[in-house]
Amino acid sequence: MKKGRILFIAGLLSLLLNCNFQDEQRIRLAKRPVEAIMRDRVKTIQLKADEKKKVAIFDLRNDTHQSDLEWLRQGLAEMLALSLAQSRQLNLIASRNVINAVASLDLPSAYELNSLQLQSVAQTLGADVLIAGRYFFQQDSLRIELKVHDGLSGEIASSHHGSSPDLNIRNIFKMVDPITHQIREHVEDRSKSSTPKEYHLADVSTSSLDAYKYYTSGIRFEDSFYLTDALNAFEKAISIDSTFASAYYRLARLHLMLKDESAAQPLIQKAMRFSERTSERERLPIQAMDAMMRGEKYNAVQYYNRYIELYPEDDNGHYQLGIYYFSVVFNFGKAIEFLETTVSLNPDHKLAYNTLAYAYAYIGELDHAYNALEKYISLAANEPNPYDSFGEILQRNGRINEAIDKYRLALKKNPLFYPSKIHLANAYLDLGKMNKARHILLPMLQNDSDVYLKINALTMLALTEIYAENIEKAKLYIHQAMSLQDQPYYLLSVLLALEPESEDYKRQFLEIIQNEKNNINRPDFHSEIVFDLVSAALINQVGVAEVRDLLNAIIKFNKDPVLYNVALAYSLVLGDSDEELGKLGRRFAESSLPGVFEYSTPPSWNYYWRFYFSSLKPTNNNHAALRFLTDGLNDFAQHSGNPYFDVQGLLASAAAEFYTGDPQIAKDMITRQGFPCEG
Repeated sequence: MKKGRILFIAGLLSLLLNCNFQDEQRIRLAKRPVEAIMRDRVKTIQLKADEKKKVAIFDLRNDTHQSDLEWLRQGLAEMLALSLAQSRQLNLIASRNVINAVASLDLPSAYELNSLQLQSVAQTLGADVLIAGRYFFQQDSLRIELKVHDGLSGEIASSHHGSSPDLNIRNIFKMVDPITHQIREHVEDRSKSSTPKEYHLADVSTSSLDAYKYYTSGIRFEDSFYLTDALNAFEKAISIDSTFASAYYRLARLHLMLKDESAAQPLIQKAMRFSERTSERERLPIQAMDAMMRGEKYNAVQYYNRYIELYPEDDNGHYQLGIYYFSVVFNFGKAIEFLETTVSLNPDHKLAYNTLAYAYAYIGELDHAYNALEKYISLAANEPNPYDSFGEILQRNGRINEAIDKYRLALKKNPLFYPSKIHLANAYLDLGKMNKARHILLPMLQNDSDVYLKINALTMLALTEIYAENIEKAKLYIHQAMSLQDQPYYLLSVLLALEPESEDYKRQFLEIIQNEKNNINRPDFHSEIVFDLVSAALINQVGVAEVRDLLNAIIKFNKDPVLYNVALAYSLVLGDSDEELGKLGRRFAESSLPGVFEYSTPPSWNYYWRFYFSSLKPTNNNHAALRFLTDGLNDFAQHSGNPYFDVQGLLASAAAEFYTGDPQIAKDMITRQGFPCEG
């Protein structure tokens, strides 16, 4: 096998592993006035937030003398927050900020603080209302006592109490609900417009104490980036209560973070099914993820925007939109805007700094990236992930040995943190040290309890063998990884690249396409997979006619404007005749939304443009059709707001000039933008 083809296949596998974005690294985006954008946005948000009272809820004091009920310190505080969050007049301060404020002031239990100490906490948090409390047993009943303090004076404004006859979670919720209603009566302005429908905790959460216990522990694990532990906790929660909508949502979100959409799909469907009984604040993120999973990215963003409109002061809403733009559509500039807003609203949001660092690194702003990582480390010095992230960004920028030091430091913090093992092996691959990479990866195959760990290890081992030109061994590892996945079309595409004449691989790929054609009218159909399949079909020149049927179905039946436009764009590549190209081009121009590529995924578009250029050649004899096609797409690209697409649009127009006999014009267009003209 030729060296060039080996490198091409290795590139495909690296893209699958999400550990090599060389194309993105080499395009340095123009600097955007992010700071100015953030100042204006945060100022607007703060104006809206000032209309709401800021409420800080402390973890409660455990006076039961039972260590197995220690988790209720945070659990009861979260129940109170969940109930109070239904109010549109209250701004709940994140629990981690409250904990950090108490710790930074070196204060004892919040229940024991005097008015001066409470004033200090309120000033640090900017809180108008402080809620502290304790829980204890009295005559076999669980009792809760709460004190609501005025933030300005620190004095007690009101006291509230309740009791539950036992530890049944439904009775605990019934105890918390009336207390929160009393608090709202005290702190809200009832003369303002009525609030939306209110939900009781017993109806919107879970009926199981154990399920809620695992759910709260899952949140803590996720916050520290112990994703496997978080997965296990949320899975235990839904195994105990199969109607726990928020647990399904959290679990689906984790699977997406681990790039396992097939596992996330049924989970978000269940979250949707049981979300009818949840509050709007819980339901909107579930609806956004459901739309995203079905490929309806335009609708997903509308749900997120609705959430931010209702709760502009909630840093988590901005964070989720930042994550969406970063990890789903790879619009790094847009991601930075929302993530910078997140940390402006909440300077202690450590995971926002993590993603912000990657986003800055991908647009070449390394100083900003390193600053974000240093801030992340200051907030999570004893966790492995900030050092692992630092290592990844150093490695992407060629500082391999420094990256290795960071990965080792992460593993020193937690020897079982598997992302750092994968990244360390990849760093050794970059140095050409195949045996060191294998030494790390092979023991990971013995872990049968973590399927993600095993798939990543097998894929990395396959990449190792491809670099070493041991193709048969690489295929063996890929087959093993495929056996652990429900939709292994990415890996199958790699096998087709390794063995393009294999009738067996072609048959398997065509079966996947046929399966998607059979599912296209189902409500849970994920349209985005169609574009991945089109890209794979174009790369391997297998099933091109079959994927065209999938595109036609999206064009005919799908109402999402983003999907419609992307399907038309791909159909332009697959068009056979000038007449068909003209018809598709007109539909594309008539229906285009200026912001459509804000929602589309660049990896698919990278493949699109690769074959777009080759599709110009058959139209070479019809200059009018060629001009119509390229000029329309280039105009659209310039209005897309996506710098990568804009660059490719310029190159498309230059290619059109070249193919229609004006190579000097093509050269001038390219050199004017600073591109070399080789080839």
